[in-house]
Amino acid sequence: MEFIPTITTDTIILAITALSALAMIYFAYKNIKEQVQSAIGTKEDVFKARRVEQLKIAVEIEKHISETFLMLAEFSVKIANNNGKNENENFYLDALTERYLYAIDMLCYSINKGYLDNENDWKNKYNNMVCVNIKTYEEYYGEASQYKNTKEVYRRWNEV
Repeated sequence: MEFIPTITTDTIILAITALSALAMIYFAYKNIKEQVQSAIGTKEDVFKARRVEQLKIAVEIEKHISETFLMLAEFSVKIANNNGKNENENFYLDALTERYLYAIDMLCYSINKGYLDNENDWKNKYNNMVCVNIKTYEEYYGEASQYKNTKEVYRRWNEV
């Protein structure tokens, strides 16, 4: 005697339920995929957003460098016009110098950590400034210098 499977109502309901579940999973997957794609955007959009963020970082750092350099230059001229420095002026001049060198070090830190892409662009723009500062403020760039990022960029850019 041969066994012939019979299709019952329960089997049909189970098959329909399974197909419905597969359809729901497929549409949910498709919907999630579209949402993720729209949230991420295209690679080009992500690249543009990254460049804008880098530009904002660079502008802020450049602004800080310019402001501190201007303050340092103005105070240096004031001291020169007074024909000498007192102890308070020495302290203030040192503080301004360190603030200026720290601003440059932050730029170099951003370059070292990869926060700013296209290092060659930054090298073309800032290598001369870094070299001049290393030579002008030599006493601040000794072995125990706190401006390690500037020293590292200087060595790398000038193969020292």
